[in-house]
Amino acid sequence: MADYSLSFVIPLYNSAQTIGAVVKAIEALTIEGGHEIILVNDGSQDETDIVARALVVSAKIPVTYISHARILVSTMRYSQGGGMLQVVMWLI
Repeated sequence: MADYSLSFVIPLYNSAQTIGAVVKAIEALTIEGGHEIILVNDGSQDETDIVARALVVSAKIPVTYISHARILVSTMRYSQGGGMLQVVMWLI
């Protein structure tokens, strides 16, 4: 298992139309020590699973994909101004 300076954990719910652009934006970042993306599908009903699996193969940085069959609670908040990132995930 590789060590990265930064891991982006991205909860997904019906995100097929948007997750590709998010991954591309994160790929473009230059982070000393490297970075990775962890995609967590939270019971999506659209094509999120197909898109996320394709991103694991095609992304320029390491992408891990986790899929849950049912909806779990996940939230992510980011405040650009204050530079605060808060990730809350309950995996039951």
